[in-house]
Amino acid sequence: MNSLGMVGAAATIGMGLLGLVAPHAAARLTGLTATTKTAFAEFRGTFGGMFIALGVVPLVTQSPAAYYVSAWAWLASGLGRIVLIVLDAGHREPKNFGGVVLELYARRTSIAWCPIRLSARGRRRCAPGP
Repeated sequence: MNSLGMVGAAATIGMGLLGLVAPHAAARLTGLTATTKTAFAEFRGTFGGMFIALGVVPLVTQSPAAYYVSAWAWLASGLGRIVLIVLDAGHREPKNFGGVVLELYARRTSIAWCPIRLSARGRRRCAPGP
């Protein structure tokens, strides 16, 4: 595993931990307001558990498919934010442009994590980094 991949995984897991254990802080970071129990459950579940899995599963399984799922999830998030910026002109603020850069960079690190090699059984696995 290369250092770029470690940074990407750590950042994804870190964001997940923030949502899971500190939903108030995650709400401030995202600019969202969580005022009900259901809203806090969403922070803990989606911004917490799902982000943790998005970082941990590729690291544990070393499966190219897991790395690519993570990459596609980050790409979809970035594209969704680009649609927001284009269609909702009132949302052209620095925080949203920064979000696009972050999400597309996270997509890039997800793919960089996994130089593919074939195992003895012909299965695709991530090759160990230098």
